[in-house]
Amino acid sequence: MKKLFFVSLMALCLGGLVASCSKDDAEEMSGDAAVAELKSLLGIQEDGTSAFLQDEKTLDYFLGVDNAETAGRVANNLSMGATALSSLTYTLPDSKGTISVAANAAEGHYYDITYNVAGISVKKLNVVNNAWLENENVTFIRPQDSSNKPSTWICNPCKYTFSSKSKVNCPRCRSSNVQKK
Repeated sequence: MKKLFFVSLMALCLGGLVASCSKDDAEEMSGDAAVAELKSLLGIQEDGTSAFLQDEKTLDYFLGVDNAETAGRVANNLSMGATALSSLTYTLPDSKGTISVAANAAEGHYYDITYNVAGISVKKLNVVNNAWLENENVTFIRPQDSSNKPSTWICNPCKYTFSSKSKVNCPRCRSSNVQKK
């Protein structure tokens, strides 16, 4: 139940990021700034892992969402706008890599986002329905110690509450003024 709460909360948080990075914003960034923005969006930890659930066999990451509309917004956000382009591939500035988005017609799946980006250890993120995750269709890597478990954080400016394994910017307003609850 804890993992479902965390996944749902992450999906909700990421749904609020819709306006955080449009194609024009990303084009104005340097390649290093685009990679840093992507690391923030993916919740990349110091050890290189993401805050999302990870399949123990394939090492793919999973993010559960409530519906197709939310899945589209989240995929657009986490691909830095690739889903809004005529091509479903976004090339980062300064030859830092590419992000591709593909619809996935499998039951309970919405999108597969593939990252081929320098400095990003996440290679594939599956955006799936929460119900699919609840059915335990994947065996997830379990944290070995409590330091890998998500904590509840609160954003001081907007009072938004979210979960993350480490301190990250607020998913709603992007403020760095957050504290553990």
